[in-house]
Amino acid sequence: MSLDALAELLDTLASEHGVWINETPDCVLTSRLDACCAGRLAMAVEHLGWCYQLVDSANNPFTLASLDQDFAPYRLTLHKVPPRDDGALYLLTATGFSDTLDRGHPADRWRLARLEHSFTTQGRAYGNWQAPLSFNKAAETQPPRTLVRETAANRRVPEDIRFWLLAQHSHIDMTDPLHSIWASKAFDALTRALANELGADDGALMFHGPPALRLPACDLPPAQRPQIDPLGFSQLQSAAQWVYELSREAALRHSMLSAEIARAGREPCEPARYFAAHLANALDSAKTVYQLYMSGLGIDTLNSLTALRGSVCDDAARTTEATQQALTKVAAALGVGLTVIATRISSDISPWLVFAAMLVACIYCFIELWAGWRLIQIRRKARDAWHPRLYRFLPSADYREMVTAPTEHSECVYLWSTGVGFLMVVLLSTVAVVNSFLYVSTEPVSVEPGPSTETEDQGPTREGTEYPPLMRLTIGQRSTH
Repeated sequence: MSLDALAELLDTLASEHGVWINETPDCVLTSRLDACCAGRLAMAVEHLGWCYQLVDSANNPFTLASLDQDFAPYRLTLHKVPPRDDGALYLLTATGFSDTLDRGHPADRWRLARLEHSFTTQGRAYGNWQAPLSFNKAAETQPPRTLVRETAANRRVPEDIRFWLLAQHSHIDMTDPLHSIWASKAFDALTRALANELGADDGALMFHGPPALRLPACDLPPAQRPQIDPLGFSQLQSAAQWVYELSREAALRHSMLSAEIARAGREPCEPARYFAAHLANALDSAKTVYQLYMSGLGIDTLNSLTALRGSVCDDAARTTEATQQALTKVAAALGVGLTVIATRISSDISPWLVFAAMLVACIYCFIELWAGWRLIQIRRKARDAWHPRLYRFLPSADYREMVTAPTEHSECVYLWSTGVGFLMVVLLSTVAVVNSFLYVSTEPVSVEPGPSTETEDQGPTREGTEYPPLMRLTIGQRSTH
């Protein structure tokens, strides 16, 4: 007898003869065996060469030849001898597979004796005892227990959703008994992971809505449940994958989908029927709501970019205004210098007065230019401080292209314009001061008094009167004419 025949015999005894089976990773315990069933099972185990213990209800040992119906029921414990595959879980029976799915096991490779077609989830791989198994485990996502409220001591919400989500390009055959068992367990786990809350007493699925929805839990064993619709199961897989594919958005998507599930139907019924009828529409609605929510974030982003553009244009306008004001101050300083030079040429003024006037003009021009540059630096520091808080969504290259480069260009225009203007002021001041000190007149101005042009009515001439140099110069010019 082969391994598959032994597994089939065990499943047949459990389903048709009421044999109780408890399978662990190392052995299979069967009880409530009559003499015939115990003999068939013992012969199959001996044919494989495995060890077993056969006892009656009083724990008296029996052999295959000493079986008697009068001492029934019997209990047979067989010890599995699996192939060498470290870390894999080997199971013989469908009952053991179902119970282990409920209890959970850390192995990421499960080998089932009668599994014809292997399949893979995001957290495990399932195959027979001989098939090679290899898969890539998906990254961890948001645990459903953090999203679903559960007050019962016996936790029913799955701890890791990856064990119940099919991997890409993996399919379930509902006609296969082992596939059907896994699909039934996955259906229960996924529906609980999509609810908002589980009832404390009966484990009912509760969706807050509004309006609130309560779906009764189905506690029937997998063998007694109606066949799961493949299309409905595929839609449930799609819904759960959409909710939990991104860990940081799982809470948001979970709340959106659960609300749409509650609004999709009016009459509560058995979960399989309700989800088959309304889950597709609820999922489409939840995706639409999510897109609208993301569009809202996009509008906020556009508003932020608009504000950023306004800030950049405002900074450029302020820098341009500061440049114009600085050039005005430079022009005023140059005008002062030219006025001092013209005055020095046309009149005899003190060189120290020229030096003082040009020094004040240079200092005033420097203070004005320095104050404008300091204001530009303050605005630059403010932009750098607010960049990581308001515009982190912008890549560094885009931020430099839209903000940093234009402001740097306007600042460069300010620096070049004011620098050249201040240099011209300094040069003009230097020329005025040097000219005033090098060309100082040392000859006194003498003017001979001319003939008196006054009439007798004007009175006598003012001979012997001392006039200031400027008045003597004026009188001399008059006498010449």
